[in-house]
Amino acid sequence: MIFQCENSPPDFMIYTGFYAPSHLHYSRLSFEDGNISENLFQSKRTEWSFKKESASQSSGFFGFVFAGIEHIGTGIDHIVFLLAVLLASKHWKEVLLSITGFTLGHSFTLSIATLNKIKPDTSGIEAFIGLTILIVAAKSVLGVEKSRNQISFWVASVPLIVGWIVWSLQIRETHILFAYIGMSFFTFCYLSFNRYITDSKSKGLYLGITTLAFGMVHGFGFAGFLLETGLDRDHLLIPLLGFNLGVEIGQLILISLVLGMIWCLFRKIKPKFKERVILSLLFLLATLGTYWFFQRSFQVHS
Repeated sequence: MIFQCENSPPDFMIYTGFYAPSHLHYSRLSFEDGNISENLFQSKRTEWSFKKESASQSSGFFGFVFAGIEHIGTGIDHIVFLLAVLLASKHWKEVLLSITGFTLGHSFTLSIATLNKIKPDTSGIEAFIGLTILIVAAKSVLGVEKSRNQISFWVASVPLIVGWIVWSLQIRETHILFAYIGMSFFTFCYLSFNRYITDSKSKGLYLGITTLAFGMVHGFGFAGFLLETGLDRDHLLIPLLGFNLGVEIGQLILISLVLGMIWCLFRKIKPKFKERVILSLLFLLATLGTYWFFQRSFQVHS
């Protein structure tokens, strides 16, 4: 919606509309002299101060930074994925490589999707985010299970079977079916090739490369959330930079908290039980990922 003010605006505005807790509402105020003020309305921030002398893009920039932090903090699927990655990492170098890969991947796809270089299917991406959790958790389980081939086959068959069913039921279009087939092939190759990597250096590099690919999937999810705010297509740089910076800050805070909790937990657990605890957590995360993949693939709203 666009409004034109004939008279000078007041010093601030309070919007009293109804807000969904997870929704953002982007607003942009242009002054006659070229100054611009931007703001993000949401359930916890309903007041906007736009005094002419303080109007600038900085307020909008920091609004998007906070939005990025909040999105990571409230995005349970992204939190679960990062937890799975951290549990899969055996050394601090693996943590660094995997987080770097994830950051590069989601930053790339967040940028190209926000800048309208590519238009992903949002609901399909959300389903694949759940699948990435299942894949990462399954890869770690394969490291200690003897029946690796069977597990790889059955995990890889999940997106193939689900994709065929949702296409047959006309829930998804044909081009999405090809995406499910591609994810099935990638899953099988990823899980099967993993057993041939034995030295720690190669494992860390492999984890970094694969988390880069998974980060690209999550980046499309970030972009879908950001674009829902109704951004002005002619002024995307500031919101994009602010939101991406907020995602990185939130991610670092989250990783620090999770690593701290894992360290405290394992300090109180005997070494012989450590692997069992990790496996139990990975099975739980794999279950969550599978649930989200099915729920979002069949578009079942909870």
